[in-house]
Amino acid sequence: MGSILMVPISVAGIEKIDAIIRLLHELRVDLNKPNNEGATPIFLAAENGHNLVVRTLQELGMSVSPLFLALNDDLINQVVSQQTREALRQVRVGKKDINALLQINRRRIAIIHQVAREGNVQVLKVLIQLGADVNREDSEGYTPASEAAENGHVEVIRALHQAGADLNIPNNDGLTPAYIAAQKGHVELMRALHQSGAHIE
Repeated sequence: MGSILMVPISVAGIEKIDAIIRLLHELRVDLNKPNNEGATPIFLAAENGHNLVVRTLQELGMSVSPLFLALNDDLINQVVSQQTREALRQVRVGKKDINALLQINRRRIAIIHQVAREGNVQVLKVLIQLGADVNREDSEGYTPASEAAENGHVEVIRALHQAGADLNIPNNDGLTPAYIAAQKGHVELMRALHQSGAHIE
């Protein structure tokens, strides 16, 4: 038999959820209690996009992980790729590792690769703070720095450098970020790589 605590999230209309959660809190029901699969109410609320429930549970003092707090909807929605947004939501609720590889367009890449490719420095910095591997290689040997170099994202290169990334790792074809940047004609990015200590020869 399931706990009544799970009913508002899975069954009740969204407009009634807030009142029911508050009533359960008033009746001193443990709002941190997980179900049989180990999922807490706030986990289920986030997984199903019930932001009202998430805010209410937070307001009532329910425990929230640093991942959950850092990867808020405003941040996630900055990411262009829908698949990457979904992966971030799964990371947020503990269903996916932040460094796991995703299958995107015949390549297996990590979330940080996609964010570097898009040039989103704010999201990149949050991912780094949460433990994303700045030197993670995808299925073709591309690092986040390689992605930034290919797409001309100077600030991403600087953020990766500040986080201690190796800016000289070649891909499977032996091409370094500097070589990739030169191929694409990204002059300012090459300058940023040089200033960050990358090999330009």
